[in-house]
Amino acid sequence: MKRIIALLMAAALLGGCRNMTVGDRSTASAVAAALPAGRGDRAVFMHPDGYGVAAPTNFDVDETLLPLELRLEREDCVIELIRQPLDDVLAETYSGYSNGFLKNDELHILDERRETELAGREAMLTRWHRDKVGEGDRNYYAVADIYDENVVYTMIIKASRPIVELDFEYMELMDSLTVGAPAGQTPELRFSAEKRSPMNAETAALFEDYFGEKASRHWGLYYHRQPVDGMEKFEALEESVGKMDLVLLYTEIYDKYDPYMVYGGLVNAWESGKVCEVTLQLDIDSDESDVYEVLRGEHDGFLRAYAADIARFGHPVLLRPFNEMNGEWCNYSGYLTSRDPDVYIRLYKYVHKIFEDCGADNIIWVWNPNEKSYPDFVWNHEALYYPGDEYVDVVGLSGYNTGTGIDGEIWRSFEEIYDGYYERMDRCYGKPMMITEFGCAAEGGDKLAWVRDMFRALPEKYPKLRTAVWLHERNTDSLGKTTRSFFLDDTSGLPELFREELARFRGE
Repeated sequence: MKRIIALLMAAALLGGCRNMTVGDRSTASAVAAALPAGRGDRAVFMHPDGYGVAAPTNFDVDETLLPLELRLEREDCVIELIRQPLDDVLAETYSGYSNGFLKNDELHILDERRETELAGREAMLTRWHRDKVGEGDRNYYAVADIYDENVVYTMIIKASRPIVELDFEYMELMDSLTVGAPAGQTPELRFSAEKRSPMNAETAALFEDYFGEKASRHWGLYYHRQPVDGMEKFEALEESVGKMDLVLLYTEIYDKYDPYMVYGGLVNAWESGKVCEVTLQLDIDSDESDVYEVLRGEHDGFLRAYAADIARFGHPVLLRPFNEMNGEWCNYSGYLTSRDPDVYIRLYKYVHKIFEDCGADNIIWVWNPNEKSYPDFVWNHEALYYPGDEYVDVVGLSGYNTGTGIDGEIWRSFEEIYDGYYERMDRCYGKPMMITEFGCAAEGGDKLAWVRDMFRALPEKYPKLRTAVWLHERNTDSLGKTTRSFFLDDTSGLPELFREELARFRGE
């Protein structure tokens, strides 16, 4: 995934930007400059955002994520520097909220947390560690949130050994923050999208039909307990709302593997003429400890049995592991795992390798961030969770009109949800896209008009979204009261409208 480049050496710390090619894209480069004699460091400056740091000389610069962070890397350590505009958030709130994972003090051991001064500014310094989960794991952390008027500069150090044992003084590094006037154009975030998973012939053919340049239009549904409990309820709904091509199946990693949940569900769907979009998550009733258990190999037996059954099934499967990772409700989100999206990438790749080793070449891998990051901080941006072009075949989009059933939520049109989202995902990742799950609540607006407008907008404004999956479900509060109804039969006339518009969408 990462394209590591050598530091460029210049004569002055604040020298001008240079354009350079990284992979297949042109960016405004971070520029390294010689420091005064006697220092074993060199300055690395992010000119478009006007900040930099004096870094040890034995680090490479990774410019893949340059618009979001300045990242320096070597085998045992990563240094990240992020500029976070505060808008309406207090600096102390940003720092405290970002460190919410420390509430789980059994997993994340606090070594130090104190107010201090760095680079002539007030700052909050936090150091912690967690148990190592395999070779190369960077499980020791030091983070400085450095306050500067309406901006926080966050410096993150991740290391495979205690921070105090590194071959440089971490406090001196943090104190070397330099802030100047922005200069040059902000580089564009863009991955190459050059690679794709190996697929058997049947899966490659389906990939072309769903995601190729001449792809057909396809639609799917999530219906609770279908296809595991059969497809009778699903097929009965189809009679009202129209024929579907996909069924969304949610699965979780448990201690004991249930072959019927996976293999049985796949067979039921296939015999009903449906392709399965399979979601793989951690047990939603567990905490983030499951992430580390997987990475320690404690669930390898479950995962190998799961992968072997998908390989045995043989027909195409859309596999969506660990979706909405940039949402704080997911126990594999960086919000709960050391403010560190690298943990998610490690998790995704770990599971990917198990499926690869089991010979599951009938998988189309779907990577699916949420429409918006929660918390909406730069360190939690979805791009920092991207596992790499060779691990992703399709980028999934999921965004809901949640209606007004919960205080603070608002009614949003399909275009309000997807306009910027679609453009960003297309521009940044360049992969085929699909809507992996979405829906419109019945509370707060005209659901019929929403659905009608959605069907009009899809072919006109989002030509690359030719596959979409509706969530036929509801959300409830702690008392069981419905807060969001996404059902396709909860509004008079909706099934008939959906059936009519679905036929039009497919050109029937």
